[in-house]
Amino acid sequence: MSTPRNPDSGLPVPIFILHADEDAPRNNDILLELIELLRDRGKSFFHLWSSQDLKPGDEKAERRREALENAKIVLLFVTDSFLNSQQLLEESSTAFDSRGLKQNIVVPVILTDSDWSGQPFAALVPIKPSLGESLYGGSGVAQKIYDALVDLMETRINGTEKSPKTTSETASENNSLNPQQTGLDFQSIWLYCFLLLFVSLLAMLVWFSFNPAARNIKPSSSPSPFSFFFGSLVIGIAAMSMIQVARRLFRIRGAFHRSCIIDWLGDSGTRQLYQEVGHARIKDLFDLPSELLTGQLAAIAEKIMEHQAKNEPETPLIAKMAGIPEKWEIRASENSVDREVNTMLAIQRNLDQFQISSSANWRRYLLLTSVLLSMGIFVLGLPLLQTGCFISGLSNPDRLQPLKLSQRTDNFLLLFSATLLTGLLAGFVGSIARDLVAIIEKLRR
Repeated sequence: MSTPRNPDSGLPVPIFILHADEDAPRNNDILLELIELLRDRGKSFFHLWSSQDLKPGDEKAERRREALENAKIVLLFVTDSFLNSQQLLEESSTAFDSRGLKQNIVVPVILTDSDWSGQPFAALVPIKPSLGESLYGGSGVAQKIYDALVDLMETRINGTEKSPKTTSETASENNSLNPQQTGLDFQSIWLYCFLLLFVSLLAMLVWFSFNPAARNIKPSSSPSPFSFFFGSLVIGIAAMSMIQVARRLFRIRGAFHRSCIIDWLGDSGTRQLYQEVGHARIKDLFDLPSELLTGQLAAIAEKIMEHQAKNEPETPLIAKMAGIPEKWEIRASENSVDREVNTMLAIQRNLDQFQISSSANWRRYLLLTSVLLSMGIFVLGLPLLQTGCFISGLSNPDRLQPLKLSQRTDNFLLLFSATLLTGLLAGFVGSIARDLVAIIEKLRR
């Protein structure tokens, strides 16, 4: 779908709703549902105004007149109460008569079975229920209105026509608008791989403990602490090297940042971020270091606020980044400058917190992964490289014969203890090596 923006200003398309105050209890549910649809699916490309947006102290007539004059789309919630209100009929006639001058669009929404044939807007094609039904009594009222708005934007506001989409185009659009479907959750994948590898290591240690001699596991005749520390150093550097290579090949950090962004901004905020950055470049954005990522997010937020009118509600992305509860009504302020400054300060504060927490969590994931990989390298090296030559006390008969259960248990405990100690020391050494390499890279820049 083409971008539904006001072609005159580039701002979200303003929508004004005319409805009777007597129908407010019934209309409120429709309005709230419509707001959610416009935000979630329309990505805040609409600016919806109704009489419920009025704040204490506002000049009602002036605010209504201003909103009606600036509206690109005017929705008429036609009921018996609406038709009995002279003010609403006059306002609807004004909107209808000024269509050619303002290029606005008037859409009647017939909510009850009323006789509106004599009204000026009777010549317009309405949104109405099937024969004998009432939109109040059915479901999907807001969905019908939303579908009509999308069609209006594509055909009359943006000047484009709907064209059939191929399966690949539909899948690509769905992925760009639904960040939850563009990849699996990082934490879930990491935990699954961690548990799978850990269980595999335990199974290998159990197998080795049956008869170490049969697996070519032979302790040194004179084991020393030097072999333990040197082996841990080599294993730690090897594990961290594997992590760095995998991270650069498969955008692991990008998957981590993407998961953090979704947890922070939610679906609606992340969808708008995808729209602002573009689906093709979003992966590069997520793969940046946390300090560069937060800088880019701050620039995106500043750009959005520069194009936002002073009395418009915060978009989902701005609301989430600033920690403002998402509400459909406009957050009017006497001083729009103070409001913008306070919002940017809140965004910067939350960005700093996001950078600190995401960096700490990323280092924690790297350390745990380094420890587990070090344990895996050590276990694989037991029969291949004799990495366990410092282990003494293994029940290791010269000839191949089954060991007693107590001997197998002792072997397993010794092998597991050596694996855990080596993994902890190697993981720590690997994290130090990573920090040293990072410092050297920064100095080279």
